[in-house]
This record gives sequence, structure tokens and C-alpha cells, in this order.
Amino acid sequence: MSTLATPVQAPADQLAAGAGCCLYGIVPASAAPVAPGGGAAGPEHRATLVPYGRIAGLVRTPLTGPVRPTRPELLGHAGLLDQLAATVPVLPMRFGTVLGSPAAVTREVLEPNHDAYAAALAALAGRAQFMVAARYHEEAVLREVLAEQPAVLHLRHRLRLAGGADPAGRVRLGELVARAIARKRAADAAVLTAALRPHSVAGRLLEPRSSGLVGIGEAVLLVELGHREQLAAAAEQLARRWHGRVRLRLRGPMAAYHFVAGLVDPTRQRR
Repeated sequence: MSTLATPVQAPADQLAAGAGCCLYGIVPASAAPVAPGGGAAGPEHRATLVPYGRIAGLVRTPLTGPVRPTRPELLGHAGLLDQLAATVPVLPMRFGTVLGSPAAVTREVLEPNHDAYAAALAALAGRAQFMVAARYHEEAVLREVLAEQPAVLHLRHRLRLAGGADPAGRVRLGELVARAIARKRAADAAVLTAALRPHSVAGRLLEPRSSGLVGIGEAVLLVELGHREQLAAAAEQLARRWHGRVRLRLRGPMAAYHFVAGLVDPTRQRR
């Protein structure tokens, strides 16, 4: 997951209580003031705008203590960015980006990067990130493997008769099952991509987050907000096709975490 990093990051625990500010991201200067909403962005994540030219920093200030990577803080940080991304383009900053004051946000982040950030926000206008995760129902995919691979079924039956007294055979069975599922995963990942990409302007498939057998992958997509219903319909159609076999989960809109690095051109700086 990509985010922007500031040139200077002051550790929050080195700031006096009530000093400093946490920088969530960059938004257009025309964005409305941000109030905490539902979901993960709780009332402690109240954000204000620090405008400069056509862009603004989205900040929490003053800080009452260190910004630590606890689950509530991480969820609140992402929740606020994602809440905003449903209506305006957002360039998310790395979690824990802390500067000494709102003036430092302007001086160290907004002013030197104004044109690059403004261009990236223009490219994101009307768009947000969506993600569709796909996972097998484990029992269903194992049944498929056994039905399609007689050698695997025979070996499994032989190991059961042996009462588990063949360690090498168990290892061999695991290898055969893993290879069979890997082939299925490649084929199903291609189907997932083909079904969803027509409803996005950019995207790619991420590898499964875990090393287990059930993950297929996660499609990360940059989508026109006006086409979000078409994307949801395509995901729903695929979920019906794979009912009882594959579980799909659609998330979004969210900030374009996986696309900002490709949008920000560091050579475009205000001179």
C-alpha cells in the first residue's frame, strides 16, 4: 500500500502536549471542513484544513499525546481518509506523519510540493479506490481437487488406511493439493480481473495476504464514483456464479492508497 511521506516527520512523543499536528493527507483547498462521521473515524479524529494555493493539508491539531500505531488509531486514520474520499480526491499521508505546527505543514509539505500534489488531485477528481477480495471456501475447493485429481484422492485414501503412519505420504499429499489449488487460483484470479477491470480506470491484483490455501487475491481498482454501482453489480454477479465456492468482499470507496505513488510527479514543484 502506497502513501505519501513528508520531507520532515517529527516524532509525536518528542512534542509537548498540545503542540504539533498529525497530517492525514492532502485534499483540494475547496474541500469542505471535515467533521468526524460514522464508521472507524471516531470523534478523536477531528480534522481541520490548512490551505495553501489550490491544495490543503488535512490535519489533527493540537495533539494531546503521541500518535501510536494502535488498532483504534490506525482505523481512525484510515476511516477519516476513506470517509472524505467518497466526495473529494484525497492523497493519503503515511500514518504517524507529525509536524510541529500547521505553519510547518505549509512550509515543509504544501509549498514545496504544491504543483505535483495539485496535479495528482486533479487526476483523482471523481475517482476513488475500491477493493474486491476473493477467498475460497476451503472445504469446497478441496472437494474440487479430490474430484478432479484421482491420484490425490487415491493417496488420501491410502493415508487414511495407514492411520497417518506415513509422514512422507502426508507431505506428498500436501504438495499435490497445494499445486492443484495454485492452478485453480491462477485461473480464478484471471476471471476475477476480467469481470471487474471493465468498470475501473486502473487496477491490479494483489497476492493473497496469507500463505494459506484459501486466498485467491485482492483486486485493487481505481473507479469513477459514477460507476460504483456497475462495479458492485459485476461483483455481485460473480459472487452468484461462485456461490458456495468463493467468498467475495467489496470495500470502498476509500482513499487511493495504491495509486498515489504513480500520480505524484516529484519533478512538478512550484518554483
